Amino acid sequence: MLQPNDTRFGTNFNMLEIILKVETPLQQLVVNKYWKEQCPIKKLDKLEDVKEVIFSRLFGRMGQVIVFTIEFIYNLLHMLDFLI
Repeated sequence: MLQPNDTRFGTNFNMLEIILKVETPLQQLVVNKYWKEQCPIKKLDKLEDVKEVIFSRLFGRMGQVIVFTIEFIYNLLHMLDFLI
């Protein structure tokens, strides 16, 4: 997304869901030497930060908690909207 707009929150939520679904391939990607070779030199220091976050035990757990919570709130608001 080049220009986020009013749906930015929804877009971020959808991306989080997708990232959690592909967590294992994502981990395989960030340890692949080809990925590092394709990165611009000025961003090489950020690669280790990305790798650390993706392999963090909290990454998957907190992502799942966030998805569960947001889905719950969305469903609750949807039901209330239907009743009004």
